[in-house]
Amino acid sequence: MKVIQETPEERLDIQEEIFMGKEYRTDSVESRIEDEFLSSEAAGGGGGGGGGAGQVARVCEGLLLCAAAALRVERVRALGVTRVLSAAPELPDTPLPPGVALERVALRDCPDADLARHLDPVADAVLQERERGGTTLIHCVAGVSRSAALCLAFLVKHLRMPLRQAFAHLRARRPCVRPNAGFFRQLIDFERRTLGAASVAMLTHKALCIPDVYEPEYRATLCLQRQFPRSLGRH
Repeated sequence: MKVIQETPEERLDIQEEIFMGKEYRTDSVESRIEDEFLSSEAAGGGGGGGGGAGQVARVCEGLLLCAAAALRVERVRALGVTRVLSAAPELPDTPLPPGVALERVALRDCPDADLARHLDPVADAVLQERERGGTTLIHCVAGVSRSAALCLAFLVKHLRMPLRQAFAHLRARRPCVRPNAGFFRQLIDFERRTLGAASVAMLTHKALCIPDVYEPEYRATLCLQRQFPRSLGRH
């Protein structure tokens, strides 16, 4: 496990909860996170982007990703969705057009949740639907952590993308995606088991552990802490 090396000026008594709040509570701050990343895709329209709370991201052929707020009967019908996978067990069933199957994935958005047991079944279900000519839409509350992690499993297992490439691809389609650190750790194990090697490593800094694909954001947080220590400190 790699340790983040800081320059002397970065060696600050940073408030760990500032970054961990972004890392571990993604679905609970859906409006703030989602609104920062508006894409050019119109409601249910073409293109791949889907960063806003009311938008849908086209991950690849046969796979869509969104927040719960984006689920509309007319949109699901227009997008040709044939199966919806809900990774938000805390939400009620969403009304869907006739003929669209709804399946639930019992998964909490916290680092110690057992994501691993869902990765193969969900990836295989997406492939099965795709091979029948159908389209699967995966959602959680914010379309940031749980549903993103499940989409990554499909990209790794059935499109044979290394996890690092899969994450870059998914972020290009939906810039706000950010599986929590515990999910990423399980995805790394999944990649190693599926592809034979891991392309992402976990980094440690003090009590914080993050995937290295998040390191630029972590360093940006350090920079903000240095520039605005009072506004980012405890209140």
